Amino acid sequence: MGRPKGASNKSTKAVKEALQEAFEGLGGVPSLIAWAKSEPTEFYKLWSKIMPTEVKAEVTNIGESPVGKIQIEIISANPEHQGN
Repeated sequence: MGRPKGASNKSTKAVKEALQEAFEGLGGVPSLIAWAKSEPTEFYKLWSKIMPTEVKAEVTNIGESPVGKIQIEIISANPEHQGN
């Protein structure tokens, strides 16, 4: 039968807990901010890999030719920038 839908397996949970403990041991958010300020390129490389993205596409035909529109929305994780 297995685990319920959406439930993490024990290994995944253990790894996430270990990473959280390491993050806190390395100084937590203040250390992450200091690193981001000293290495902004590396920070934004990481951010771009974990940042949620959403792409909406719509394609219709006008006669023989397809006509399309793509909308890309980037959502900030910073609550101060929501809706801007």
